[in-house]
Amino acid sequence: MGAWFARALCGLLLLPGPAMAQLKILIALKHSEFLQYEPLPVKVVLENNDTRPFVVARDAAPIPDLQFVFDRLGAGEARRRKEGVLLKNLYTLPGKKEELEINVGDWHDVSATGQYLMKVVVKWGGREYASNQVVFDVVPGIPLAGAVKKAPVERDRMRTYSLRYWRRDRGEQLFLCVTEEETKMTFGVFPLGGLVRVHNPTIEIGAGGTVMIRHQVSATCFARTLLESTADAVRLVKQTFHMENGDPYPVLQGASDEKNR
Repeated sequence: MGAWFARALCGLLLLPGPAMAQLKILIALKHSEFLQYEPLPVKVVLENNDTRPFVVARDAAPIPDLQFVFDRLGAGEARRRKEGVLLKNLYTLPGKKEELEINVGDWHDVSATGQYLMKVVVKWGGREYASNQVVFDVVPGIPLAGAVKKAPVERDRMRTYSLRYWRRDRGEQLFLCVTEEETKMTFGVFPLGGLVRVHNPTIEIGAGGTVMIRHQVSATCFARTLLESTADAVRLVKQTFHMENGDPYPVLQGASDEKNR
């Protein structure tokens, strides 16, 4: 269990509440703000306080139904992207917990910017159980640089590469967002790490679909990120770190010792 989720869980457990439910549900997010089209993983803890096992299987009837309930303030519920069962192959004994991570963006359209309220509802044994409610914002990010290039192979499609930043984890973070206006397709939001805006980040798109990004990470460290853009996808190839003169960034002695253990 991640430290961020453990802290959130401890805070929730200290809150006063009603008598113990047969199924207790707690949810938490790693961040309170997400870039538009960025993956949105949510941690879900199911605590079985019933005398029966909590079973999710093909031959289990009825199958417990888990749903995310969204309310984007001022715009109503987020549209469901696809149908299907979110829970699969679970067997939680009485008194035990199950921890899951689900990318909500796979199931609901939360791409519109704004503030959202979210909770989880599970229907089990003729009753409905609801989790705590969390609040998060979907933001566009602040653009710094970008490029528009024809998609590889599909020459009639223009692909937009946008470098954007946002404050997260006590510092500014740089992201690459890749979209196509004509097809309304999104090819990913890639976190590139910390950002120091002394030197503006740069992006170069090669004829063969290579994408090279350079940005300043700290006072003395610079990153080079190589991605590959094809007709159907964009993928991260590698990221390396350098001094301002281009020399490799020295590895800290402690980190090197740890790696060699």
